[in-house]
Amino acid sequence: MGFQPTGECAIPQMALIGIKVEMTKLGIDEAQGAVKIGWVQREVLDHPSKEALLASVAEQEVRNLFYKPARDWLKALRGRYKLKGLTRAHDDDLIETTLIRNCVVHNRGVADDRLEKQTGGRCPEGVQIGITRDTVMKATDIIRKFASAVDDTAVQTHLAPSGPK
Repeated sequence: MGFQPTGECAIPQMALIGIKVEMTKLGIDEAQGAVKIGWVQREVLDHPSKEALLASVAEQEVRNLFYKPARDWLKALRGRYKLKGLTRAHDDDLIETTLIRNCVVHNRGVADDRLEKQTGGRCPEGVQIGITRDTVMKATDIIRKFASAVDDTAVQTHLAPSGPK
C-alpha cells in the first residue's frame, strides 16, 4: 500500500495530484511537470502562513500583469479583479503615458506605431518624443489619479461593509 495522505498533508497532496492531472491534459510531459510541481511545492512550503502565501501569489500576479499593455491591465482590473466601477476617465491618458514610457525605455525615445495611433498622430512614428518637465508632471498626475481610482474602487467593491442581511 502506498502513502496515504492524512490530516494537514492531504490538501497539499491533493493539490499536487490535481496539478499533475491538469498538466497531463495540457500535454506537459512528466519531466516538465516535475519542475513545475517542484516550484509549486517550494512556493507553498516557503511561506510561514496561508496569508503570507496569498500575499506572495497576489504580488506575483500583479507584477506579471504590469508587464502587459495598459489595455490588458484595465481589462483585468475590471474583469478578473471585479473592479467594474473603475472609472474610465483616465484610460486614454494612462495608455498614452505607458506607451510613451515604453518608447523611452525600449525605443530610445522614438515614437512607435502604437503611440502614433493612440495620440491620433500627435506623436508620429519614428520621431523623437520630447520629454519635458511638464510631460513628467502630467504622467505623475495621471498615474496618481489612476492609482487613487483603483484604491477607491477596490475599497468600495471588496472592503465596504455589506450592510444588514
